[in-house]
Amino acid sequence: MGLTLVGGILTVLGLICLIVPGIFLMIAFSFSDFAVVEKDMGPIEALKESWRVTSGHRLHLFLFGLAAVAINIIGFLALFVGMVVTIAVTQLAFIHLYRSIENAQKAQTPEIVG
Repeated sequence: MGLTLVGGILTVLGLICLIVPGIFLMIAFSFSDFAVVEKDMGPIEALKESWRVTSGHRLHLFLFGLAAVAINIIGFLALFVGMVVTIAVTQLAFIHLYRSIENAQKAQTPEIVG
């Protein structure tokens, strides 16, 4: 609940300033829910982890978001019934995207033996 509150406040502040900072923060904090669930982090730690994970991938995440919105609009146009499928598919694709980015970053990080 704290994560949603802090992340939401930061996103709303970004949207108040201008639309672009709000979208930027929304993208930067998009993986924070996964950090809470998978890594048992608190809200601030999860936001920092999401910031770290999305670093270098924010343009791709923005483009993915645009594609997901377009797919869900197509589902909406299919008499709402299509949204049942399109929302599920875009959510699964978002989870796959998170896993792919996490695995790529783990592969690039050298392991310290000591």
